[in-house]
Amino acid sequence: MRRRNEEQRAAAYKQEYERVIFRSRGTYLLDYGCGDGAFTEQFQGWHKYGVEVSEYCISLCLAKNIRMVDTHDLKDGTLDLVIFRGVLQHIDEPFTALREAARLLRRGGTLAILAQPDADSLCYKLFGDLPALDAPRNWWIPGRRELQNILHKLNFDKQEVIAPYWGGPYAKPWRDVTRFAMRLVGIRKPFAFPGNMIELYAQRGYR
Repeated sequence: MRRRNEEQRAAAYKQEYERVIFRSRGTYLLDYGCGDGAFTEQFQGWHKYGVEVSEYCISLCLAKNIRMVDTHDLKDGTLDLVIFRGVLQHIDEPFTALREAARLLRRGGTLAILAQPDADSLCYKLFGDLPALDAPRNWWIPGRRELQNILHKLNFDKQEVIAPYWGGPYAKPWRDVTRFAMRLVGIRKPFAFPGNMIELYAQRGYR
């Protein structure tokens, strides 16, 4: 099971990387909540910065040439890409973090919010929960429309939202539909489902 989970995770990272790299240009990136650096290290040839609280993960990131930073030490317009992967709901001051992303990105730079649980999804509206959520660590569960509105106010334009379920490594449509139906009658088993997780890409505006 552990090997299977690692294979799914690696496949998800690869698919996400390809979507991000298609939508971004440049060589300077920040991964906010970069964990062990496994996703960030895919960006070969980039100058990679990271923000992370776990000392163990920091040591792993440093070994992968990911430089740990305090964002306040970076100048305005320093970055071409800022990534929030599966972390925005765990940040106690998410608006501050998004404001920092806007400050640090050059005009035309890309913000990539990945593996983001969506409070506008059907499953969340019905059940008030999603498999990717970790209740003790959650501060804020945004929906896609709320996120888009916030980013618009922060001068992010050319926004694009995708829900990458189909063709993803966690998708098993027959199983997922069956477990969705089971959940409707009170039987709880984890399942992926279209719209549960989203990716949001936005460009820093020129105003």
